[in-house]
Amino acid sequence: MEVAFYGQDPTKAQAIYAEAAELILRGLTQKTLNYQGEHFSFEDIPMELEPLQKPHPPMWYGVHSVEAAERAAHQGLNMVSLDSAEDTRRFNDKYRAVWRAKHGDKPTPKLGLSRFIVIAENEAEARALARRAYPVWHRHFYFLFSLRGGKPAHPRPAEFDKMMEIGQAIAGTSETVLAFLQSQLNESAANYCVGQFAFGDLSLAESLRSVELFSRRVMPRATESSPQRR
Repeated sequence: MEVAFYGQDPTKAQAIYAEAAELILRGLTQKTLNYQGEHFSFEDIPMELEPLQKPHPPMWYGVHSVEAAERAAHQGLNMVSLDSAEDTRRFNDKYRAVWRAKHGDKPTPKLGLSRFIVIAENEAEARALARRAYPVWHRHFYFLFSLRGGKPAHPRPAEFDKMMEIGQAIAGTSETVLAFLQSQLNESAANYCVGQFAFGDLSLAESLRSVELFSRRVMPRATESSPQRR
């Protein structure tokens, strides 16, 4: 729907994105940009500014399919999935297979698993915060669809408890969160965790408390107990 608001055909969005991503990476890594594609065309454009990081800044690619994971691996991008641990495992397995075929034993980029996270000193408080804040996020996420109808390509449940049931969110004590993330990371074979600590109407103080408890009580133990996944 967002693509259509700009007068573009949504069915062409993936092809345009793939071409644009290739174009941007070329522009970041070459002194002169030449590109002839279906949607973009450039000839002898001088790239006077170049990035400090080489060959380019770290790039992240959000995926919802095995095909997208394959594209990310071919381009050497970090990858992040918001999908189930089971689906994410398929994405990560594909990424690693393509990466090994192309790069051999070179270390694998970050393969991230993203989850909503709320931490408090007790379960009841954490879940009360999540149940209050999540519907606000969900309402905003669905705003355009509430105006025009339809639904996102990858819809989310309307209740935080349902998100926890399907393994895409967690609210509880640091012990609860640690156990959840260890299980999720092991099942998905991800080597990186992307925590969504600020969403809906969570205040700055509420979000920072989750982050502080996560960094102090969860991260050290998760790092100790999880082997590096290549």
